[in-house]
Amino acid sequence: GEDFGTVEVHQVWGPYDENALELALEIKDRYGHGVVALVMGGAAPDLLRQPLESGVDRIIHINESAWRLSPLSTARTLAHAIQTAVEDPSLILAGIQSGDWDSGLVPPTVASEMQRPFVANLVEAAWEGDAWRLTSRDAQHVRVVQSAVPPVASVTSSGSNTLRYP
Repeated sequence: GEDFGTVEVHQVWGPYDENALELALEIKDRYGHGVVALVMGGAAPDLLRQPLESGVDRIIHINESAWRLSPLSTARTLAHAIQTAVEDPSLILAGIQSGDWDSGLVPPTVASEMQRPFVANLVEAAWEGDAWRLTSRDAQHVRVVQSAVPPVASVTSSGSNTLRYP
């Protein structure tokens, strides 16, 4: 066979995953909620270190490649990890295109697997006593949703949720 040399793969967070992480960190700063990040795949040390250096309290590393799984299998794996390793999550955030070849199917499927409400295109979240006030935006509309049940939300870029530097 022909030798093609060594291929170097640089794993990075997707931009929407970084938006979700920053929104989670803003919620932590504002309300004191802890932040647990789930990382799925054969993650490089830098990929695991970045969230911790940014302020995440704990990382759950699932050593299974989302790229080899269907969006449904990825969502089931993530939902199971959340249900077994995170006690009473008050809000579950994911990038709008997390681990599913940009199909946008994983976050709503996680919500379905966990029997929780789902909010798409989240740009802002505020805790108001006994419920979340969630603001989502698409090209034509801004929507505000109240949810007393801890929801799953897919986060989009808002201009203010760029991940902070560690």
